[in-house]
Amino acid sequence: MRRPPSPQRLRRKQYFNVAYLVVDEMGMEPMSREDASLLFRLVSYRYRRGSTAITTNKAVKDWPGILAGDEAMAAAVLD
Repeated sequence: MRRPPSPQRLRRKQYFNVAYLVVDEMGMEPMSREDASLLFRLVSYRYRRGSTAITTNKAVKDWPGILAGDEAMAAAVLD
């Protein structure tokens, strides 16, 4: 299984600075705590800097399970 990119690598790839970012098929594979934290940091950084769309076939009630079981992080990402 491939390791997710580091925050520094994401910055180099400009995921942080695009006007509109689409995170497609979230939840197709379970996230580790580190992966979920990276997604949260990405969404938090982009808040008021650019639009972010997240696509998934999972119900909102299932998001804590996608994000390493962290209900608070799921609620924060959804906000």
